[in-house]
Amino acid sequence: MLRWSGLPVVYLRPTAFFEIFLLQAAKGIRDDNAIRVPFADGKTSPIAAADVGAAAAAVLVNPEPHIGKVYDLTGPPSLTMAEFRTGV
Repeated sequence: MLRWSGLPVVYLRPTAFFEIFLLQAAKGIRDDNAIRVPFADGKTSPIAAADVGAAAAAVLVNPEPHIGKVYDLTGPPSLTMAEFRTGV
């Protein structure tokens, strides 16, 4: 709808927020020294909320070159939870 509106918009599309992983995993880490999050063998590349904020601030400071663009904001390369744990 925003595209159809004719408004000058910029799309920032973050992946999963890294901080959510910490909140979901905190109890298991504290109680069992284990990370338990609902991803099985799925991959993700979480991004820190501060990085999303920095991207948004950069767009707000100079929006003109960004109008109509879509930015997929991600963290490091997509990894499984096992790969995050082993540092692969």
